[in-house]
Amino acid sequence: MTDGVLQHPDWYPGLTSDSSFEDFQDHLHGLGMGSCPVPCVRKKLSNGQEMPYDNCEGPCQADEDCSGDLQCFQRSLLQPVPGCDGEGEAGQGYCHHGEPVSPTTATTTSWPTAAEVDIRIRLTTFNVYYAYLGTEHRLDGVAADIADISPDIATITELREEKPKLLERLRQKSGRNYHFAERGPEEMGELLWDGDILYDADLWEALDDGIEDWGANRGLSWAVMRHRASGRGLLVYGAHPVCCGHEDIHLQNAVDFAEHLQTREWPRLPVVIMGDFNTGEQGESMRLYTGETVQAFGKTWKLPLSFTDAFRAVPANHWSKGHTFHKDGWTTRLDYILTEKRETCTFETQTSWIKTDTVGGSDHYPLTADVILKAK
Repeated sequence: MTDGVLQHPDWYPGLTSDSSFEDFQDHLHGLGMGSCPVPCVRKKLSNGQEMPYDNCEGPCQADEDCSGDLQCFQRSLLQPVPGCDGEGEAGQGYCHHGEPVSPTTATTTSWPTAAEVDIRIRLTTFNVYYAYLGTEHRLDGVAADIADISPDIATITELREEKPKLLERLRQKSGRNYHFAERGPEEMGELLWDGDILYDADLWEALDDGIEDWGANRGLSWAVMRHRASGRGLLVYGAHPVCCGHEDIHLQNAVDFAEHLQTREWPRLPVVIMGDFNTGEQGESMRLYTGETVQAFGKTWKLPLSFTDAFRAVPANHWSKGHTFHKDGWTTRLDYILTEKRETCTFETQTSWIKTDTVGGSDHYPLTADVILKAK
């Protein structure tokens, strides 16, 4: 063809020796010569690929990325692709046959096949205290404190631009493949004091995550997590509401959290919320989280779900003061790991403790709980 176009350019109007095979094929098909079929591709696809995808292949972004009459099934998580086996990559679209299925319906009603086995999870929440956190001593000490605990999933509060350096130190000291869930808007992570979610990526993967604005420069982080070995899912929230004495705001934050949980396009996964809640155990907002109906500020407050304080779930801790905050001789409880209550036992707390021999200079002690996510 490339020789012919040079010898007889009048036979191939609009084509040159640099034209593609498909361009020549399209030209000859239009002339009805040699039973030349229509080329497979006539234009660049929306995903930048040069050939369309076949059934159950991807990633596609639009129907035109798929062969023939196949349709592109777009996903936000791991919704099953109609007519296809396996899970594929989370959030990746795949071409398929058949009628389109509502992604919203698929997300709220299904989750990939998972092994129903008990999963042991070490959870930690730690307010690392922002002041001078970027100094060598503090960064190294906080990383050592977290590495000594060795959590599987943790919420780290009062952490901003120091995050990359802390993560590097933590990986070195722990030997674990830690990552932060940080798909949320970067500008929100910079503006808000949220509960950054840390996890061991060899054990868990974050399928989706983000940050919700809780007002007063504070945020609620969330992550949809999947256990790599079993495929089971877990929804983790990291909380850091405005400081103490603002129970009206804390109560509204709790309601906003419950609404976020109910309105998102997720399957109904077990829930953990942990962080520095800036309230005592008898505060109205903590009583709300743990299942009480609260009368306060001229309103009745009630959540559609309730939680167990993992620290108090351990009999040995019933009479412990449980203080996680210490400053200038004043101590109190501000930090919590809350696991969802359900009719059937979802979480079982094996042990929980407060690490008081910290070296990182924070005014909070890290709180840890070893829990079992129970098989159904």
